[in-house]
Amino acid sequence: MNCLVLNSLHMPIDICSPKKAMTKLAKEKATLVETYVDDYLDDWRKAMEAPAVIRLAHFMFPPAKKRFERFTRKNIWLRDRGHCQYCNAFIPLNKMHWDHVIPRDKGGKTNWQNIVCACLKCNQKKANTVMKPLKKPVAMLRKISIEKEMILRLKSLKNLPSDKWRDYIYWEIELKET
Repeated sequence: MNCLVLNSLHMPIDICSPKKAMTKLAKEKATLVETYVDDYLDDWRKAMEAPAVIRLAHFMFPPAKKRFERFTRKNIWLRDRGHCQYCNAFIPLNKMHWDHVIPRDKGGKTNWQNIVCACLKCNQKKANTVMKPLKKPVAMLRKISIEKEMILRLKSLKNLPSDKWRDYIYWEIELKET
């Protein structure tokens, strides 16, 4: 049994446990919107109905969650914008070589932080040595909006815990013309 958390504009932003919802209610950081019928939780003061939906007292719009892109040849090329990280020459995707900044036999791993695009000439010149790339390689991130994140979280639930949530999950409702 989970609780849907809305911000002050009634926008779904989180799913939490009933215990966490009770804490927010007790600290007056949220107000109770809907409860589960015939389902009670023991509060330290009194027994109360289990919260199904709560609304935060203050507006909250969390930042977009960050996730890593898949570690693929194409994504490495996109991250480096198709340029060799040693001579800055443009390389078409089909001619790109990837290079370990720290060679594998010297402890280098095959991951976002150790792989860069390289042209054939620079890759052969570097061989098995350590050369500093033009830009430090970092993991490629993509941003997911809070709405998309909530949709993913709700889809991961096999069934909505309550029909009470349907009124607040507005992107699931089909609009009718008037």
